[in-house]
Amino acid sequence: MKRLSIIAFMFLCTGSAFAQDRVITKDGDVFEAYRIDIGDTYLYYTKEDKDDTVLQKIAKTDVLMVKKKDGTKIDVTEYAPASAPKPTAQAESNEQPGITQVKPDDLSAETKAANDALIKKINAPVEFDVKEKHQEDIGKKEATFGYACLGIAPNSVLCNEDIEVSMEIRRLYKASKKSPAGWDGGRYAYSLVSENPGIRFSIKNRTSKTLYLDLANTFYVTMGQSTCYYIPSSTTTSNTSSGGGSVNLGAITGALGIGGTVGTLANGVNVGGGSSNTTSNTTFSQRIIAIAPLSTVKLSPQYLFCNEEKDISTGLKYRLVKRMDRSYIYGIYANFSSESQAGTMMYGDHYVYNPENSPVKMSFFVAYSKTENSTSTNVLPSYFYLKDMLGYRYYSDNIKNNDILFLTIGITDNKRRDSFPKQ
Repeated sequence: MKRLSIIAFMFLCTGSAFAQDRVITKDGDVFEAYRIDIGDTYLYYTKEDKDDTVLQKIAKTDVLMVKKKDGTKIDVTEYAPASAPKPTAQAESNEQPGITQVKPDDLSAETKAANDALIKKINAPVEFDVKEKHQEDIGKKEATFGYACLGIAPNSVLCNEDIEVSMEIRRLYKASKKSPAGWDGGRYAYSLVSENPGIRFSIKNRTSKTLYLDLANTFYVTMGQSTCYYIPSSTTTSNTSSGGGSVNLGAITGALGIGGTVGTLANGVNVGGGSSNTTSNTTFSQRIIAIAPLSTVKLSPQYLFCNEEKDISTGLKYRLVKRMDRSYIYGIYANFSSESQAGTMMYGDHYVYNPENSPVKMSFFVAYSKTENSTSTNVLPSYFYLKDMLGYRYYSDNIKNNDILFLTIGITDNKRRDSFPKQ
């Protein structure tokens, strides 16, 4: 206790010499912290002042005080956020307990303009950058590859006053069938076909306060199947033996209209056993993830469609690609039968689809709260569809706009199979 008093006294007396916020614990430890936010139970902070820095937390009961760089001292045990101005009727409705799906009409004029700008950026017109020596082949030779460009429906919400959603398409590479999939950070659009295409969403906290991402109500939906980002699990370890258990609880998804049976809860328990006479430690997966102020959290990547041989839609197939290195790779192939009324896809053809007639559709729902207990949750929906299909032949045929979400596919002419629809 004497040691703690001396350290606290020295910290208070010399605090003005520090140029950064400092946290002093009841054990006498002192450390620098950025983006400090004090919640009901924890004090949240980052070790660096960067957007992608991992958010740290420490129990308020373990903290003596916070010394701000301007000399201000905060006793976290007695701290309560300053009272905010009385909310408007719209704000009050958004803070009611339960789940609220945000719509574009719910946004303020300024935020709606920002949301429209994000959608417009991704939905920008698609243009080819064709080499001069290949210009004469346009319309005369069949396409061997296709650029499939995704669009976002106008009823999507990519941002509101609190968060902003972004996404990227890469691949989930597997060296073998049993090996785990690894996220390939490099753009692979110019490979023979799109190999194991995946999509990863990022959530940015636009505010100066900590927000709480609810993974149990965050979903990616493709081919009629919804994938929840929260997989409840626990792992128990010891120095002599270990056992793993998983509690697989299906979330109630019907309320959001994203699949599942309304009002039901699918559940199952799978437990692996073991014995030990020593102390065991159990770690549980997190359902709620805190996002530091003005920081970004990247969610786990998901397969864009699936990870098995399937027909994605009429004339669009996902199939295993046989490679000499025995890697576990799927490719996407669009069939344009030369015997169909529409005929084959030619080099330079450009088919345009809209949210209503698009043969390929996906969606994403992200749920967050302003409080740790997540009693009031807001959900931002975004709806994706195949917007453009462009036929090309050469690797040098690039797309000019890098903001567009696209992947490459193989083009086939199988006279016995249905053709992919042209628009």
